[in-house]
Amino acid sequence: MEAARRRRVLPGYPVPPRPMSVAEADAYLAEEPLRCLLCGRTMKALPVHLASIHALTPDAYRELYGLPYSIGLNAPSTRRLKAEATAQKMCAAPHRQAATRVLKPVPLRGKERRSHYRRLRAVDRLTDLNGLPRGFTFGREHLQAFLARAATGRRFNEVAGDPDMPSVTWVEGACRRWPELHAAFAQAVELLPFAAQARLRRLGPRFANAVADLHR
Repeated sequence: MEAARRRRVLPGYPVPPRPMSVAEADAYLAEEPLRCLLCGRTMKALPVHLASIHALTPDAYRELYGLPYSIGLNAPSTRRLKAEATAQKMCAAPHRQAATRVLKPVPLRGKERRSHYRRLRAVDRLTDLNGLPRGFTFGREHLQAFLARAATGRRFNEVAGDPDMPSVTWVEGACRRWPELHAAFAQAVELLPFAAQARLRRLGPRFANAVADLHR
């Protein structure tokens, strides 16, 4: 009961203006000792402090600031000591225990797949492969160029193969962000020959009317 009375639960957490970038997250996790971004205190390990002082789980803290799930919320020296202790424990384990041990598959959690840090890492790898500068982001003009190339009869996958074009996944999200550009693209595709529309899998009302005329 005394521990519960000493526990301070914050009514609200300061929401950062934006999640950390990859460089900011790497620099923060390399601090010795590690600093709590909520109260500014420095320590070797954050999980116990977050639970006892801020009533916050490590995963919620990572979600708040966009930190990776694959790195512990400890100072670099503490992470290194824990890794060495784990390696020594595994090497010292008897072989008969290791042989009889049952390993259960651990499914990848949804938040690990959606990690802001992992997305930024993937974006950096793509920009490096395409020869683009770090921090480069596609915008409205790239969607216009993408749809203009697709309106000539090329499939989305073919246009996305161009080194200066974004991926199909980005284009699908951008079309929801700028619906007027997608509507203009649909109008341009409607004027294409039926063979080009079939190649794009976008046979529209004009094709339906032509089929009805043939039927009549």
